[in-house]
Amino acid sequence: MDSRGYPVNNPDQIFEALMHERMIELCAEQQRYDDLKRWNMDGSEITVDDNGTNRGYNADIHRLMPIPQTEIDANASMTPADQNPGY
Repeated sequence: MDSRGYPVNNPDQIFEALMHERMIELCAEQQRYDDLKRWNMDGSEITVDDNGTNRGYNADIHRLMPIPQTEIDANASMTPADQNPGY
C-alpha cells in the first residue's frame, strides 16, 4: 500500500491510485477532462451528472475537435467526408 492507503500490488491498483492522485492534485488546474479522454473514461464520467441528468455529452462526437474547413479546402487529398464524426 502507498501512504494514502491505496493498494499498489498490480497494474490495475496502481492505475486506480494514479487516477485518484491526479484528481486530487490537479483538481483546480483544468486537467481532469484531458485525463478522462486519455483514459477513455470521458463517456462514463461526463455523460450524466450526479443526479443522473444527461449533460448532452457524446464521447463519439465530443472527443474530437472538427477539422477546420480551411484545412480541408487547402488540402486536395481531403474531402468533406474526411471531417471528424458529428461535424
